[in-house]
Amino acid sequence: MRRSSRVILLLGIFLAVGAFLLIVFLGGGGGPSATPTPAIARLVIAVVDIPQGTTITESMLRVDEVALAEAPGDGFSLPERVVGKTARQTVVAGAYVPQAAITGTAGAANIATELNPGERAMSLTVDELTGVGTLIQPGDRVDVVFAFAKDVDKNPEIPESFFPPRAGQIPVCGETILCEGDAIGINVASVKLIVQNVRVVGTLLSALPAPARAEASPTPQPGTALTGRTELVIVAVNAQQAEVLRFGQLLAVPMTLLMRAPADAEATPDLTTGIILKTLLEEYGVLPPLPIAVQLPEDFVPR
Repeated sequence: MRRSSRVILLLGIFLAVGAFLLIVFLGGGGGPSATPTPAIARLVIAVVDIPQGTTITESMLRVDEVALAEAPGDGFSLPERVVGKTARQTVVAGAYVPQAAITGTAGAANIATELNPGERAMSLTVDELTGVGTLIQPGDRVDVVFAFAKDVDKNPEIPESFFPPRAGQIPVCGETILCEGDAIGINVASVKLIVQNVRVVGTLLSALPAPARAEASPTPQPGTALTGRTELVIVAVNAQQAEVLRFGQLLAVPMTLLMRAPADAEATPDLTTGIILKTLLEEYGVLPPLPIAVQLPEDFVPR
């Protein structure tokens, strides 16, 4: 066989092998084409209704596999990231657990859907001092404390001999003994835990105020918020609790919210005595405040 014939034969063989390989790689030859495996995502699903404020346990959850294209962008893939957390909103059985149910949402959610039969939603305005640093979130449980403080001047029940000034002396007045001219009064203060263990169904945090001017004092004044930021806390209460809280609002009674542990959801209400000055003196051993007399020079002239 001539050399040229052998070259042509080898070239034909190489071309045939190349064509065969090309057909295989392109899925030709009449054979079935390979089907790509769809991408799968894991999704945490509630197997029971999870009410707002509930501490989520492992038995309340399952993990399903769904197509990646159908998986929501705000779901969880691992139940460990959900177990032990407080539900900030209700999750119904069969629904996936969204991130907002754990982290909370900005602003108030659909409050009506979070109320149980017989409950009413009521809003309370607090600041950083009276609202646990504005850290309260939906699903938390809180108590409400009332604090009364009123100066009663010229009380007719107090005799004039209650605080008789001595010759050449004048009284030094403090928090408990109030003096204004010749009038003498007493400071009346009372603190009482009024409403206990109510559920927070929504919150709305105010925007931060504008930065203070450089000459302003950085020290917060007593009774004011640290930054001036306030929070609207919406609580679920019964009819009687709503009347008590609204009465306090009408009287402008200062209210303080106390955050409770999630495990206190079914706790029995505590019986408290309330606190007045007499209670502190008799039961807590606080020393009674006494008037102080200061000797003044003979030429002293009161202003």
